Amino acid sequence: MTTTPTAADVDEQVLDYAACHGRGAAAAGGKAFSLACLHRYGFRVPEGFVLPAEHYLAALATEPLAAAAALADVDAEDCLAPRVKQQLEQIQAQWRETPLTPQLRESVRAALARHRLDANAVAVRSSAVGEDGSEHSFAGIHGSCLNVLGRDAVCVAIRDCWASLWTPTALAYRRRIGLDDRQAACAVLICRMVGAAETASSLAAATARPAPPRAAGVAFTCDPTVGRRDFVMINAVTGLADELVAGRRSPEQWHVDLRDVHPTPLRVAAGADGGDVLTASQSLALARLAERIQWAMGDGQRPQDIEWVYDGEKFWIVQARPVTCVPLNTLPAVRHLPVIWSNANVKDAVPVVLRPLSWSACKSAIDHILFSAQEAAGYAMPPGLEAARRIDGRVMLDLTLMQWAFCDSVGMTPRMFNEILGGHQPRLRLPPRRSWFDLAALRRLLRGVRLGRAAAKRQREFQQSCAENLAWALDVSRHEEFTEYDNPSLIRRMDEIDERSRRFGRQLMLAGIESSSQFLKAILHRYFADEGSSIAAGLLAGSGAVQSAEHGLRLFDLAQVARRSGAAREFLAVGHEDPQAWRSLPDDCPFKRQFSQFLDEFGHRAVYEVELANPRWCEDPRYLLDQVRMLLPHTESTSPRDIARQTRQRAEQRLTKLPFFLRAWVKRLARGAAAGGARREAGKSSMAAAAMTLRKAALEIGRRMVRSGVLADVDDVFFLTLSDLRGWLDGVWDGGGATSLVADRGAQQAQWEAAPVRDVVVLDAQGREVEFPQDAVSVADAARGETSRSVASSNSGERLRGVAASPGVYRGVARVISHPAEGARLARGEILVAPSTDPGWTPLLLRAGAIVMQVGGYLSHGAIVSREFGLPAVVNVEQALTRIADGQQVEVDGDRGEIRLG
Repeated sequence: MTTTPTAADVDEQVLDYAACHGRGAAAAGGKAFSLACLHRYGFRVPEGFVLPAEHYLAALATEPLAAAAALADVDAEDCLAPRVKQQLEQIQAQWRETPLTPQLRESVRAALARHRLDANAVAVRSSAVGEDGSEHSFAGIHGSCLNVLGRDAVCVAIRDCWASLWTPTALAYRRRIGLDDRQAACAVLICRMVGAAETASSLAAATARPAPPRAAGVAFTCDPTVGRRDFVMINAVTGLADELVAGRRSPEQWHVDLRDVHPTPLRVAAGADGGDVLTASQSLALARLAERIQWAMGDGQRPQDIEWVYDGEKFWIVQARPVTCVPLNTLPAVRHLPVIWSNANVKDAVPVVLRPLSWSACKSAIDHILFSAQEAAGYAMPPGLEAARRIDGRVMLDLTLMQWAFCDSVGMTPRMFNEILGGHQPRLRLPPRRSWFDLAALRRLLRGVRLGRAAAKRQREFQQSCAENLAWALDVSRHEEFTEYDNPSLIRRMDEIDERSRRFGRQLMLAGIESSSQFLKAILHRYFADEGSSIAAGLLAGSGAVQSAEHGLRLFDLAQVARRSGAAREFLAVGHEDPQAWRSLPDDCPFKRQFSQFLDEFGHRAVYEVELANPRWCEDPRYLLDQVRMLLPHTESTSPRDIARQTRQRAEQRLTKLPFFLRAWVKRLARGAAAGGARREAGKSSMAAAAMTLRKAALEIGRRMVRSGVLADVDDVFFLTLSDLRGWLDGVWDGGGATSLVADRGAQQAQWEAAPVRDVVVLDAQGREVEFPQDAVSVADAARGETSRSVASSNSGERLRGVAASPGVYRGVARVISHPAEGARLARGEILVAPSTDPGWTPLLLRAGAIVMQVGGYLSHGAIVSREFGLPAVVNVEQALTRIADGQQVEVDGDRGEIRLG
């Protein structure tokens, strides 16, 4: 006797999108789970529900389908054999003849009614476990049924979907990828057919089918044939896209480069339909939608293959999956090599896991400025490169690509490149020269000359350009009320911020190029051997022109002023909850006046200022006030300016041993190298001011989204991306799903922050971790700190090696600090051991006796500021944070680039 299922039984038989997301792809299959994620994040998807995969497995276990087990040992090559094809046809027939259980049929009927689909045409689509993932797509292999009407027809279509897993093609695919038959269990997605918008209200009759949609197709957020990532590729046809997906219909094709601030869609193929399938504005809207999907589903870096439908008014997403096997797009000479992903000097500015808004802005900037030098030199880089990505949430650069790009373009050897950037990545081994005349070397020389001229031109213009950009950004952030802008105007202002930042970033990349330090060290090594690096660093000490050092020195001056002011000392003696409490000091207090002036000049900076969520010092100066308080007991000690000046004078005295005709040139090179470091630090300050304007705009958008009920808290806006904000301001996204995006991205952020930090990861073209081939790795010179083999032993104990960044020898207690917020643990004269430093660390350097950094190059922030303060420093010391124990006695030798433990 057949029993009628209860409501609870029915609910367990099928999954709505929320339940589908909760159960995951193991129950719902890849296609349905992806659609559930899109629904959760507020993307427009057709109404529907899912039969989880356990129904398929239960049916597979029944007696009529036991024959499927006989094919377990069939190889992919045998799937077209007559015997196997006959067995598969029998299995497919058995699937179609085996009825759904009464309980499941009733569950399907109830779900159709609950989702108001019982009178609508629906699509019944297979959704296999393992399908539409990052490794396997099953694209076009499993079956789907379109325009299905009524419960009985839906039940037939479900069995057809199950049967589609037993075609020769499907079986061969599983065998080729090593997937067990039960691992590819099939869930089934049932969702409304999207038709033309004007017929949507006419679907009351159970026999009515919607008119075909205006257009449909596929959008790729990369070029899947060559791996280019600089445009969205859109294929569009009129009506349904089933024949397009099957390869039987030629589409209209658009390319939309969203890396442009003002993108212009380009139609590259007319297609077989004739006429316009999409307009330029429609293709732009679809490309922006695809970009949002890539950020929601792929962190902005895993390209997506998106099936869409246009009803004449709105775009609907019916499928999104990662593009599998994206070709590695790189320079031909290194295409055979794995990719060395390294944080190198990126860790200077971005040592933390960035929130999505900051990463989307940062990635946009990197994409536009990273290869400015090659462009200026006239060296053609492949378009659409992915030179930066996040691994475990940390920003990394493709140093296989970058080492060869700088070597092949202007002759910078991988050893020189790694020394400048820092990091512990392998370096490429260069092929030997085949003859005395090398045409490639001549081309590199000529490009190097061209680059030098372009850099010199930018350097002459840079001071004015930097000042103008800084003044513009500070004026916008201080005086413009973003509350007065309507949404379109706010978009235009954000575009202007982006455009100016890109333009200035390219100027900074070129203006920061200088070869003076390399020539300087080369000459001094020739005459002073191993002491050359120490003397070179000493000549750069105390230039007085490095802005990020200057704000630290000004804090020392503020501490001296506060020491002489009773009101300031009393104020600093206690903590304050109000960030602006310092304004309550008397107006005639010298400390108040000078601190106000300090914030006018440096208030746009912050600790880890690339993270837009971090308050700027002008918003919350308590960190600065804490540093002043900790400096109060030491204001009578020798000023860092005097220490640095003495270091430089000692180095200049050594130059008397040079031939007289070299002395002036060496001093000139030292001035050029110091000016180069000053330009880079000044440029970073200007970029930080632009970041403050973007932060201000983001907070205004966050307030609007809170008022609209889209976000719960203003700071949640930092878990959205630039494309999300644009979509909401444009009105194409109503903000639905924003809280889910914030929650899921926040959870991912916490996981990444808790994970061990890796400085170098080597991946093959398929994204698998591998070892870098030994024949492509150069034997490093350990004595000069250019190797990952940086640990050695001696009779006096263990020695760690790195790059000698600032001269002098200092012995003291090591204090391992992982974040500037822990700075109170650093006592005066202790050795600061840090992962890397940015301007937020500068106040701590004022109290340190010496500096050790795990990552960083000769021109990194920590190296430059250490020289300005006259502090012995060794940077790029592998495993410094784990090899050096907190509180351990160590000796920092900034002359030799060594750390002696014990």
